[in-house]
Amino acid sequence: SSGINAEYGEVVANYLGKTGEYVEVPEKRIHWAGGRLKAPPDYPKCGFDGKACLPGEPFPEYIIVIIVLGSVLLIVLVIGLLTYRHFKLEAELAEMNWRVRWDDIMFSGPTRGKKQRN
Repeated sequence: SSGINAEYGEVVANYLGKTGEYVEVPEKRIHWAGGRLKAPPDYPKCGFDGKACLPGEPFPEYIIVIIVLGSVLLIVLVIGLLTYRHFKLEAELAEMNWRVRWDDIMFSGPTRGKKQRN
């Protein structure tokens, strides 16, 4: 017999807990899951619950929705303000019927009731 208990298999590596070192036994190969050639890390890249990795999207969806709706609201407010100013100016111009244009003034000479000819 080779001195190894068949119930447990054979020694292929040693883990030194005091130093945290993993030492493979020479000429023994481990067939790791997933076709790995080396031992998997002690701690997964993204943690056990995946919270250690950044999300794939730059912002959560609700932030994108808030930005889009805010932008649409801002555009509507600007268009509304410009429309209001336009109609306000038009109303002010319409109320200026008391103003007389210079061309509408007719000057008369010493004779009354006759228009001057240029």
